[in-house]
Amino acid sequence: LGDDAVYRAQVGNGIIDVSLEAVRLGFPARTRFRGRLKERTDNWWYQATPDLRFHGVPAGRYELQVAASNGFGSWSETRSYALELKPAWVQTRLFWVLVLTALASLGLTMHFVRLKRVTKAALLVQTERERIARDLHDGLAQGFATLGLQLESIEREIGTSNPGALKISVQTKAMLSGWHSGVRQMIWNLRMNQLELPPLDVAITTAIKNALAVTEGHPDRAKIELNTVGTKRAASGLAGHEAPLIIQEAVTNALRHSKAHVVKVRVDASGDVLLAFIEDDGVGMPTNSDAQSLAADGHFGLIGMHERARRAGGQLTVVSDGKTGTRLLVAIPMGDNKDEGP
Repeated sequence: LGDDAVYRAQVGNGIIDVSLEAVRLGFPARTRFRGRLKERTDNWWYQATPDLRFHGVPAGRYELQVAASNGFGSWSETRSYALELKPAWVQTRLFWVLVLTALASLGLTMHFVRLKRVTKAALLVQTERERIARDLHDGLAQGFATLGLQLESIEREIGTSNPGALKISVQTKAMLSGWHSGVRQMIWNLRMNQLELPPLDVAITTAIKNALAVTEGHPDRAKIELNTVGTKRAASGLAGHEAPLIIQEAVTNALRHSKAHVVKVRVDASGDVLLAFIEDDGVGMPTNSDAQSLAADGHFGLIGMHERARRAGGQLTVVSDGKTGTRLLVAIPMGDNKDEGP
């Protein structure tokens, strides 16, 4: 090689072998050699033979320096040669970019496969929920509605001729109405897509619309005033599912039974706890929270509200003196409790 030449090679096992030649006519056996890779070390490597070996040399550019001696202490001029070791394919940046790209593609593929499976499973579950909801609506719910109409016909036939029978019919109709309301809530629960809970303001508005639809045609139906804070967000888990249902049941009860002129609904979801206040100016109601007593009085909706609040890790408080209106306070944590869902 000339002095300006650059010797290029591919990195293999990290070993470089260099063979040297030096002509000396007298005492050739006394010829000595030395060499070094300047970028690796400043120390010379001495050999009695013209073969030099360097171990563990990584990819890079080096200056190979060699010289020969006549064996009597005199060394020739040091010769330098440029040496460039190119990295192996697996050491190149392109290789690692391709490896990382392949790993990322594999990860994305696995993610999408898993997402597809989860989505398919969720779709199957939702389809089955909708089928059950249709069966409930077309069967049990319609049956309750028909029974309610039959009881009204019986009441008209009885009139005032048999007060005892009329009272039993009225109580039975109230119990039937509670059961019918429970079935409607079950249908709504089943049809709700648990994967995509709507923002709270949408869910609450829908709940109030459902309550109005249920009480359509009810005489002297009260006016509803709604005030919300922080409900643009979507509540996670049971808070987003149960709170609107409790509000719907509370408003439905107020519209049906309270004889109120105004029902006020206030919801504050700006903190870690969702707070809902439902207040009416009606005739009030008993506040006994004993399930047996509530059931005996036909307050099945109130039982359901208590159960929903407890299920979501919250609490329902009812305040009423039985004469001047009713106030309900619902407090449910906003934390992610999806695993406790329905």
